[in-house]
Amino acid sequence: MIKKNHDILKVSIVTVVYNAKEDLEKTIESVLEQDYSKIEYIIIDGGSSDGTLDIIKKYQNRINYWISEKDNGIYDAMNKGIKFASGAYINFLNAGDLYSSLTVVSNISSKIREKNCKIIYGNVVYNRKDGSLFIDDKSRKKSSNIYEINHQSCFYSLNLHKQYGLYSLDYKISSDFLFLNSVIKVLDNEPFKVDFNIVEYDEGGFSRVNILEHQWEKIKISMRLYGINFYIFSPLLIIIKVLIKKVLGRKN
Repeated sequence: MIKKNHDILKVSIVTVVYNAKEDLEKTIESVLEQDYSKIEYIIIDGGSSDGTLDIIKKYQNRINYWISEKDNGIYDAMNKGIKFASGAYINFLNAGDLYSSLTVVSNISSKIREKNCKIIYGNVVYNRKDGSLFIDDKSRKKSSNIYEINHQSCFYSLNLHKQYGLYSLDYKISSDFLFLNSVIKVLDNEPFKVDFNIVEYDEGGFSRVNILEHQWEKIKISMRLYGINFYIFSPLLIIIKVLIKKVLGRKN
């Protein structure tokens, strides 16, 4: 494949993984197959013992940096990736995630130059358990200036971490939600939404498996940023629906 060479942007892509040998290789190949030549690829492994390291070593000549050591959770691992990254923009594509096409990074780079945006994001394709696909193109600004942005679909300026710090370890599932909304609150320009698919991943991801904790963290974060606000009713409604389903499930 002839890779497109854009002289302006180097993009850092970080994959965080722990004991996911069955999922990691397809993610690595999804990055390496991109038609964009200025990619810095970083893999942060949490000390896997299931053969994940064999997969990493298989591709290590095409990975810019990788490390395998115990961490304090997913955001601690992501922070390690941020510290090693040197691109102008950064994206997190974790084990099991796939870019939706071979041109995702080149298309995003073009849009960044065109729109001069600090944060850019797009659509997400979920692989449902029944084998069907669901395209989520609804990520956008919510009430009270809160943004719901899928982390895997988001590319943003690495300098934002230099200005506003790393991901907080106070939250287990929603620190990206906190970071992005904290930054958006003080930025002059809003995030730019592109209308094409960025990433594809299984519906049963970490945040969806832990949906109650995820939604509760978002409520606490929105109140931390804006006090009592209308946004909190959105995750609260999800919590109520999940609890009702659990109760009905126990009755059946």
